[in-house]
Amino acid sequence: MIRVMILWGLGFNCEEETSAAYQLAGATISRVHVNELFKDAISIHDFHIVHFPGGFSFGDHLGAGRVLANRIRFKHTRSGQSLREELLRFTQNGGFIFGICNGFQILLALDLLPGNQQNTEPHRVALVANASGQFQDEWVRCRMNQASPLAQLWPDEWIDLPIRHGEGRLLVTDEAAELELSTKNLITMSYADEEGKPYTPNGSFQSCAALCDPSGRILGMMPHPEAFLSAYNHPRWPHLPARDKGQGLLFFENLVKYVGD
Repeated sequence: MIRVMILWGLGFNCEEETSAAYQLAGATISRVHVNELFKDAISIHDFHIVHFPGGFSFGDHLGAGRVLANRIRFKHTRSGQSLREELLRFTQNGGFIFGICNGFQILLALDLLPGNQQNTEPHRVALVANASGQFQDEWVRCRMNQASPLAQLWPDEWIDLPIRHGEGRLLVTDEAAELELSTKNLITMSYADEEGKPYTPNGSFQSCAALCDPSGRILGMMPHPEAFLSAYNHPRWPHLPARDKGQGLLFFENLVKYVGD
């Protein structure tokens, strides 16, 4: 059975919904306080998935996700490696890392996603304040990139999901990073309007809603699939095709299957 480590504490606040998503998808979950990870009291290598949930780790001080990312970057384990290095080794051994919203911000600040994997400063890809200058809480339509390394995770070509973030605009600062994301199809999910045309509620580069690495072992996403486990979670559920499960739960079922294959 797939074992999932879900981090919590220090500002995360979506661990309950995330736990329900993985359990309903057939995985075994362990909620691990971030401090237990820092104390080296538990090993990520005992799990198949390490999940960074949504929330506001360290209150978004110094920028969303940046404080926790720095702690992970500079905290060394008994092996002598940093937690960041352990996370990379985890994926190289077949593990999967998933970050939603604040988790996505942390993964980018950790240089675990494309554009920043050279581990150089300044970052070439970042999640910054929404173009609107406001915190946005709304449902959005997203379109799947069928050429993405993680195309098989999506239950449908289109998926409706809620967003709730203040720093969700993907900013790409140079042409090399833009080329990497585009040519390798690493933007695995994009915002779209009702007619299927590119649309971005927050000003993201190429309407990016989710980004993966070339190996297909690291995924960051701004929308919240854990908030769409039941069809009745959708604000327009009476007008949607009849189904028992929300598209978010179908996504988690595909993710658990993908990691288990």
